[in-house]
Amino acid sequence: MSNVVRLEWYEIDSGSMVGLSRCLENIRMEQGFGFGYNKGFTDQAKDSIMGAMGEVATAKHLHIYFGCHVNSWKEPDLIYNGKHLQVRTQQKKNNNFLIIRKNAKPEDLYILVLENTPEFTIAGAIYAKDAMQDKYLTDFGQAHRPKVWGIPQQDLFPLKEILKKELV
Repeated sequence: MSNVVRLEWYEIDSGSMVGLSRCLENIRMEQGFGFGYNKGFTDQAKDSIMGAMGEVATAKHLHIYFGCHVNSWKEPDLIYNGKHLQVRTQQKKNNNFLIIRKNAKPEDLYILVLENTPEFTIAGAIYAKDAMQDKYLTDFGQAHRPKVWGIPQQDLFPLKEILKKELV
């Protein structure tokens, strides 16, 4: 099975509306985007929409329900057979890194999705507990932001392989 997911227009619409709703809720609740993120609303909306569409693509890839959640920061993005999944979506670059923050739950499975709307690539995954190593700790040269674990794409594992092992 391919790790490239093509979203239909209505799936893009759904993800876009969820992403925008998340930004508008931040405004309504008078809170920032978090973790030292200091870009303006347009960038926040772009990043949030891209993130929500990555969640839609991952749900489609796994044939599970996307709940269109807003204001659920402490909850997983998706749940697959009881496993908590955290989806991180980025535009494809020469070097993509899966970002895991210090407040991550070690048992959560983190998934890197690369966006090229309407196509999304499920690039790989890793459990937070396996990523929490000193060699991955970085601030990517942005001292104003907290350090994170930045796992290079080549150190990730195929999502379906990890999940298949869990079910055996």
